[in-house]
Amino acid sequence: MRKSKKWTIQIVQPSSPSPTDILLDRVKELKSIGFNVIFKEPPFNLNEPWYSATQKDRLNELSESLIDESIDYVLSARGGYGASDLISELPWEQIKKSKPKSLIGFSDTSALHAALYSQAKWPGIHGPMPGTTYWHPESEEIKKFCDRLKNNIWSGQLELSEHSSQTISGTLFGGCFSVITNLIGTKWLPDFRGKVIFIEDIQENIPRMLRMWNQWLHSGILNKAEALIIGKLVGCGDQEEIKKFVNIIQKSVSFPIFKTDAFGHCSPNQVMKLGCKATINNNIMKWTDTGEYL
Repeated sequence: MRKSKKWTIQIVQPSSPSPTDILLDRVKELKSIGFNVIFKEPPFNLNEPWYSATQKDRLNELSESLIDESIDYVLSARGGYGASDLISELPWEQIKKSKPKSLIGFSDTSALHAALYSQAKWPGIHGPMPGTTYWHPESEEIKKFCDRLKNNIWSGQLELSEHSSQTISGTLFGGCFSVITNLIGTKWLPDFRGKVIFIEDIQENIPRMLRMWNQWLHSGILNKAEALIIGKLVGCGDQEEIKKFVNIIQKSVSFPIFKTDAFGHCSPNQVMKLGCKATINNNIMKWTDTGEYL
């Protein structure tokens, strides 16, 4: 019988710090179910405690994990702040020549997802992070996620709010709304033409989100988008306020906008792989990894 591959994961901390004891527990758990796991605790940055380590240490850790041919998946420990500080300093020429791999995470990791996709067509994975309170080792969500990693099979579906009876197809891309907004006008943000875009966020409010939306509109990045899916907006307003926000922004674009609470800063958090072929039909989005990332 052919022996199954033992996948290697490196846990990195490109943004804010996570408790080391929690990460060490996660390392043990992942090893116990058959993964090789690399975790190097960076020296804590006492002068800037909102970072997991100095910019140099965070950059070195992330760069090494991305170009190391023995690593299959790079797993962000958590979000917070700091990822966007690193993107202009990454060794892009080496990355483009290295074995493609997926960086997993969400929130602040969205900046790295966007940069890796725009510069190298590496498809990041919007998924759970082990240094957060959303990672519950015994949950069905994490068990299914680990099965996906082991089998390297990436497809899925999620139910959306009723909106359109038409069939919509495009390339899946998205992440944290505020993080992506801060990349507009830079080379680190992919072209949105032909994209089914998903966004989510936490602790914003309606006026701030409308200001961000105006930046999306005025920049022209939405001109050729196929659809927008809005995930969980945690702490951004009550249900009625969120509904008004969706209605306001829908009036400003011609493509359909859908709503779901299936992904975001929450648990469960629907796993989605960027660059996959996405189809929306009868308010169900299905996505499949074809291996071609446009």
